[in-house]
Amino acid sequence: MKKVREFAGKLALVAVACLALACCQKDKLTVDKTELSLSATGVPGVFNVTCNGEWHAEAEGLEWYIGANAAAVRDFVVSPAGGDGNASVTVTLGEEATGVYAVDLHIVAKNKRVTIKLKAAVEENGE
Repeated sequence: MKKVREFAGKLALVAVACLALACCQKDKLTVDKTELSLSATGVPGVFNVTCNGEWHAEAEGLEWYIGANAAAVRDFVVSPAGGDGNASVTVTLGEEATGVYAVDLHIVAKNKRVTIKLKAAVEENGE
């Protein structure tokens, strides 16, 4: 009986240690690009999010589409605009996009934040 108690005590200690390690795991959030340049409407750009939890996009003036996991800021459309875990994010320019401008898109997860500069350079005829 003493051996069973010792084994149970050791098993409980291992369980507590595993739980402590799992709780102390650091948040992970990275993107594979710091800048994404688009020069034509309808031609997508892609960046990859690596995250061990939930994340979402933020930007000044960002508008979420109702019923879709997509959002728009200026003439950029971002999809998906949030998720849980790793994802490939597609960015496109709307059909009416013209001019040269940039937007800072932030990917946020818990207390981590990374920024991708979205740049557009579209001539009047869309090329």
